[in-house]
Amino acid sequence: MESLSEGNSFKWDSRKERAAALKAAGRTTSEIAHDLELSARCIQKWASHKKFTDRVSEYVRMYRREIKDFSIASLTDRVDAKDRRWKALQQIIDSRAEAFAEIEETGGASIPGRVKIEPGMGTGLMNKAVTVVSTKDGDRVTTEFRPDLGIVSAMTALEESAAKELGQLPSRMELTGKGGGPVRVMDEPDLSGLTEAELAQLEALLVKGSGESE
Repeated sequence: MESLSEGNSFKWDSRKERAAALKAAGRTTSEIAHDLELSARCIQKWASHKKFTDRVSEYVRMYRREIKDFSIASLTDRVDAKDRRWKALQQIIDSRAEAFAEIEETGGASIPGRVKIEPGMGTGLMNKAVTVVSTKDGDRVTTEFRPDLGIVSAMTALEESAAKELGQLPSRMELTGKGGGPVRVMDEPDLSGLTEAELAQLEALLVKGSGESE
């Protein structure tokens, strides 16, 4: 059997190329042999050549680049989609702000029925709600403007999701104690590890600090 440094007699063909690609993809010798309808011994012999192992390394690098490029492309597509939805919601807000600001200025003179004007209508973050109550004198229409918590929540969720995708959210650090357990918090110092001489010295210092004498 040739060593990895010997490869002058090794000639490439489509099956060896296929075997190198499968090896780089993580397939076992028996799986490659079955796929190419060859013996495992034959695949093992190919794998002993430096040209073959170099080719496998090239495929591994290529696969890694493709995976990285695909991941980046997928990330970009997801963030772009979030950005489009966020901008669509922002257009709704801008449109409301323009329309509702005029209503606020006129006191709702252009709207039939009773109109409840609320502060902040010009922000575009208010939603219009119309209620109709039937009475013996006819329908009574009331138009109210309420905070649109739904659109605010949706935009916030998109912003947080995009920030998380891009790694812009601060990471959280969890502190654990010994062996992954909870952190031990002591209200009093643990003096169990001190010797008798050390305890006596500590007691003397405490007495001296308190101003007491023996």
